[in-house]
Amino acid sequence: MIVKNKILSNEIIKRKLGIIDSKDKYLFQNDFKKKISESYIYDLKNKTVYGDGKIGTLNQDILSDFLGYNSLSKFIFLKKIILKCKYFIKVLYQSIFLKQKCVKNNCVIIYNRNSYGYFHWILDTLPKILYAKKINANFTFIFPESLKQKFIIDSLKKFNTKFIFIKKEYKYLFKNITYVGELYPSGSPRKEVLKNLRKNLKFNKKNIQRIYISRNKSNRRKIINENILIQVLKKYKFKILYTEKIKFKKQVEIFSKANLVTGLHGAGITNIVWMKKNSQLFEIKPEKDLFLNCYFNLANALKINYHYLICKKHNYFSSSKNSDYEVNIGYFEKELKKIINEK
Repeated sequence: MIVKNKILSNEIIKRKLGIIDSKDKYLFQNDFKKKISESYIYDLKNKTVYGDGKIGTLNQDILSDFLGYNSLSKFIFLKKIILKCKYFIKVLYQSIFLKQKCVKNNCVIIYNRNSYGYFHWILDTLPKILYAKKINANFTFIFPESLKQKFIIDSLKKFNTKFIFIKKEYKYLFKNITYVGELYPSGSPRKEVLKNLRKNLKFNKKNIQRIYISRNKSNRRKIINENILIQVLKKYKFKILYTEKIKFKKQVEIFSKANLVTGLHGAGITNIVWMKKNSQLFEIKPEKDLFLNCYFNLANALKINYHYLICKKHNYFSSSKNSDYEVNIGYFEKELKKIINEK
């Protein structure tokens, strides 16, 4: 038995274009106006949660939500089939071979298949805590061990959350368990949700830092001429950060003091969620990709001034997510000066 309760209503989000060159408008056209569907919390009875976090249910609403159908782009129909087949094959295997445990009530699931990534955790998953606590302040949040990452644990503690990690060698039978559905399609946030997320943290009062987010420690999507780019950035007193090396609490502190952030499209830019309104984001944006507008959308929701620079792929036949990029340094510095002089 599943009881479905609405927590957020339909919403139409209209976004301001800002300073977007007419020749580039096609890159943003999918996000100028978005309809966000209703959001739900589901109360489930006598359901199994497997060691890798999958839920033993045939409910199509929960399955499509858990598998992140709304975040898919390109070849969507094929991807849905592949995701669903892999899901049920794994569930069938675990239902046969894993030992069973019975678990106390008042547990809740807020994660989905994408929650392991910093962007998806901070913007899509973490805000669900606040909505779950409105239903029951005593919920224990459960997670698979694959989510046992430092930034996840630190953020859960920051939000005073009771949580446990289930072990991959067991399947867990819950007499009652709650599932929190998506609050919005990934990359298209509601303003009210972000407001609720931010008001639970303390921020610095002054904006004092310029920040460049480097992806040099990442194994993909780097800037091949970053050494030259950093020389330019240091002229303008930018702090060079490798966000994957910084603790969650420190990232919140650093970005809450930032008045200008730049970097190649990547998870580190998620931290603009901690910046104050009227701050500046200068995104180095991959060329010809219609689906990488999450930071344009986030900046709009937060009233952060959005600027961008299109950069060219270094590996032409690689996807936008995996290719390295080259930045036109002269054009970058020219645009950077404009942004600095605007303030």
